[in-house]
Amino acid sequence: MTLLALPSQRRTIAFGALGRAVSDLRFVRWLVTTPITYLDDLDVEGFEILSALRAEFPQVVSLLMDENTLTRHRSLAVPGTGRQPSPPLHLTSSELLAFELCRQENLRVE
Repeated sequence: MTLLALPSQRRTIAFGALGRAVSDLRFVRWLVTTPITYLDDLDVEGFEILSALRAEFPQVVSLLMDENTLTRHRSLAVPGTGRQPSPPLHLTSSELLAFELCRQENLRVE
C-alpha cells in the first residue's frame, strides 16, 4: 500500500513487493550511480533486505528504518516471525539498533 501512496515524481521509479528478490537489481547496473531510497517493514527481515540491497548499492539511504522511528511507533508493533538471524553487515548504527530491538523483542512495525 505504501507504494500506491507515492505521489508522481519526475525521474522516479518505484519498486514494491520484491522482498529478497531485491538483490536481482544488481543486474540493473545503471543503479550504481543513482540515488536509492529504501523503505520496508521495521522487522528483522526488512533489515536483512536493506543490508542485501546496500551490499550491491552502498548509496542506499533508508527511510524511517531507524531506532528513533521504531521507538516512536512501538505502540503499533505486532509480533514478528521470531527469527534470530545474525546482525546484517550493511546497516548504519541506528538501523542496527532498531534491528537488535526487533530481534530481541520479536517486533514488527508495518
